[in-house]
Amino acid sequence: MVGGRQYIVIPGRFLYVKRLKGAKVNDKITLNKVLLVGTRTLTYVGKPVVTNATVHAIVEEQGLNPKVIFFKYKKKKNYRRNIGHRQVASESVLLSMVQ
Repeated sequence: MVGGRQYIVIPGRFLYVKRLKGAKVNDKITLNKVLLVGTRTLTYVGKPVVTNATVHAIVEEQGLNPKVIFFKYKKKKNYRRNIGHRQVASESVLLSMVQ
């Protein structure tokens, strides 16, 4: 769980999350709140988290997501607004999962 959201993580894959404050590029981070650990034969479900389970990752990039555009429109009133923003984000590559 990162930033209040749940993600499915697989070692070697990329993980795109909200910006991790205090983390810089090429920093190693550990994610301690693991809710479920599973293999092909066994599954461990936490109550609420799995004890002694961590995920290790390296921050690859800190930046902005693509721009999200909102278009407000009211018919017959000549009201149009084009609003957009870019959410800050972190991209990290997952190294390993330890239980």
